[in-house]
Amino acid sequence: MQGRKVQGRMGEAERLPSADGTKRLRVPRLSFFASAAAVFALDRLAKCLLEGRDGVILKGVLALTTAHNTGAAMSMLSGMPVLAGVLSLLGLAAVWFAAARLAKSRTAALCLGLIFGGAAGNLLDRVLHGYVIDLFEFLFVRFSIFNVADAAITVGCAMAAFLLLFRYDRNWKGSDRDAGKHKMPS
Repeated sequence: MQGRKVQGRMGEAERLPSADGTKRLRVPRLSFFASAAAVFALDRLAKCLLEGRDGVILKGVLALTTAHNTGAAMSMLSGMPVLAGVLSLLGLAAVWFAAARLAKSRTAALCLGLIFGGAAGNLLDRVLHGYVIDLFEFLFVRFSIFNVADAAITVGCAMAAFLLLFRYDRNWKGSDRDAGKHKMPS
């Protein structure tokens, strides 16, 4: 029976029997890695194809506006690229830990993958250029110029917040629903 996958309800992590016969949760790795890779690739592609091609995409709504951000989100820490890079690395480590230790559903892994892929895309910009390349600007509201990675981080954080607030028991380890299922052997 060891190594056999047991399919749970849609959206839940799979439970795999361990050597001692207890069932342990397995993080839905595919959702995490696929979403992180997709965001990273789309971010790189957008930056390679669109940087410097400024112009209106949708009149009164969205424009391509290339900007170089040496800081973090919304130009915080501007002029401190090393600190922004270190904070990005710490953020990546925290998201990796959360995906490996806390996420128990595909949805939770997906939102963490969005955050990880976006942070990795922006970190690569910092390493290669010393700044993050931002591309998109909303014209109907005064808001920071952003890129695909920023959008993915925002969506991932919003999804994670929703899951934490309203669907905690189904998406994150340590919920009341899991109580007693993952006790340490005595």
